[in-house]
Amino acid sequence: MSASDAPFDASIARDNALERKGTYLDLLRYLNTDAAIRANASWYSVLDGMGRESHDAGSSYVSQWYARNCYIFSNILSVIHPGDRVVVIMGQGHEYLLSEFARLNPHLVYINPLNYLR
Repeated sequence: MSASDAPFDASIARDNALERKGTYLDLLRYLNTDAAIRANASWYSVLDGMGRESHDAGSSYVSQWYARNCYIFSNILSVIHPGDRVVVIMGQGHEYLLSEFARLNPHLVYINPLNYLR
């Protein structure tokens, strides 16, 4: 198995170009696309296999990242009530997991932010 950095590298290049020449709204739109989110999240699976000779350092890091996002989601759940409308502003690296948690929770309705970033 060989690792390809092409999707991640392309995502970083697009991000950098938008930061230099685009508007903040252009950047937000891009960072919230499925392609950019998946390119960012793809690194969980790459890191997971690294550091096997060092007590599975990659798996340890990735499991801590998942745990961190579980705690973030738990904190969100602790402050919302039925009928609330909530906006969560986090770094893009959290979006993949937090949106999945929201989609999987039968008490929540996930709304794609791109619907509002027009």
